[in-house]
Amino acid sequence: MGSHTLNVPVRVFTWSARVFWLVTLALLLTFVTYLSKDKTAPKLAANGGLSACFDCDNGWNWHVLLMGIAFGIAMTESILAFCSSSLRGNGYAKWVHLTWQAIALILSAFAMASIVVAKGSEHKHMYSVHTYCGVLTLALFALQFAWGLCAFVLFKSKLSDATRYQMGTYHILLGKFTYFAGIGTCVNGFVDMQMMMVHAGQPYYGSATMAQNWASIFLWLTSAAVFGAMTTSRTAELVTDSDEKVAV
Repeated sequence: MGSHTLNVPVRVFTWSARVFWLVTLALLLTFVTYLSKDKTAPKLAANGGLSACFDCDNGWNWHVLLMGIAFGIAMTESILAFCSSSLRGNGYAKWVHLTWQAIALILSAFAMASIVVAKGSEHKHMYSVHTYCGVLTLALFALQFAWGLCAFVLFKSKLSDATRYQMGTYHILLGKFTYFAGIGTCVNGFVDMQMMMVHAGQPYYGSATMAQNWASIFLWLTSAAVFGAMTTSRTAELVTDSDEKVAV
């Protein structure tokens, strides 16, 4: 992307991202385990907590929490792995990246299962902005995960360095699309849920509503810090087995 970088240490952005996702996680845990219960929305008396009783409609809460962790934490850390000079130096960055990506994929699968079970009794599906954005994001996620796995793990010995370099550039591009699409989808999911809860009786300026607002803000701040880390250091790189780097 050229030779110009911001004069800010990359660790400022990487650790800022981690602080922001910790705050986001605390807000999500508070919301799904306490603030979404019947006292804030009387007409949704069953909507609260994290038990396995999806008939109680708390599959919503599992979906919110697991997707928040998948994209707010796991995907964030998978990107930050390539912003760590120590991980890149000892060759661990790719494997840390892959591990976090796999965690995000597994969490996303469980999150989708929880919401499908929770909404199984409803007759109307696939109509909201959040749903369509979510389908697109998960399709991008599956594509970029499979692309990277094939290029740098499964078929690495059969591909030339030049081919892996080219595949790496597309993997990085798809990864950026997936990450920022995922953050945006999480935020518009908060909007969907907030409107539903407010309509059901949740106070407009109550703690549950504010928790959703601030979770969205800190999730956005997390993604902004990740973008800063990539932009600042020129170290959002994919290291091939021949030690070539695909710089973004």
